[in-house]
Amino acid sequence: MISDGVFIRDGGFLPLPVPDTAAVMEVFRRLFLERLHRVERLSETFMRNLLSWVHPGFSAFAGPALDGVAVTSLESQSRYITRPALAMDALEKLEDGTLSLKTPPDPRTGATCVVLEPLEWIHGITAHIPEAGSHCQRFYGAYSNRGRVPREAAPADSPPPASPPASGTIPISPGRRAARGLG
Repeated sequence: MISDGVFIRDGGFLPLPVPDTAAVMEVFRRLFLERLHRVERLSETFMRNLLSWVHPGFSAFAGPALDGVAVTSLESQSRYITRPALAMDALEKLEDGTLSLKTPPDPRTGATCVVLEPLEWIHGITAHIPEAGSHCQRFYGAYSNRGRVPREAAPADSPPPASPPASGTIPISPGRRAARGLG
């Protein structure tokens, strides 16, 4: 979060122009990856590989200004954006190059960590990202397909429409099904 301006000595406020979000994202991306490399969390080869990606995996947002009086909202948003998706102290690189991730105790085995090869770890944290063009959207109410067609429009002898898939299901492509051992 950044300020959209600065207070000057006479008490006035000098607004700053809206930043170029693509430039902010790129500067942050480079500084972040270089810092990871500097503290030996990323090899130079892997850092260069990440920097060559067309879709960088980072973003910057310049939206409407937040009300400075709404301190609770500001605190909540600040906590949200600073919360990491994964606690880095839970991840440890072992001597053989594998990664050990501390987890809550498994109810069946009691194990408190998962040991993965680096590529298995990357697959695990990115498996939830759907393949391009396979995002599943559900429409309800007036926006649903059934809601837009009046019942009288369907002929009486036509078969009933197929029921939609169970709530929460996402179609999986054959390639991803095989990768997950689903068929």
